[in-house]
Amino acid sequence: MAKQFHCKLTQNLANAIRRGVGVVLILFSVGIFMQSFKKFNQFDKRLEEAEKQEIKYQKNINDK
Repeated sequence: MAKQFHCKLTQNLANAIRRGVGVVLILFSVGIFMQSFKKFNQFDKRLEEAEKQEIKYQKNINDK
């Protein structure tokens, strides 16, 4: 069966399959990048909030 498929596989069809697989891989990579970027932004926001809380805490200690 593999030989039959290989005989019917033309160069154009092989290139179309490769192109399709490449597009899927690129979309998958972009999806992973967007997820990690989103997580990084959430972490960055939490870090900024923690720094603000620390500054408020230090001001309260200095005021007393």
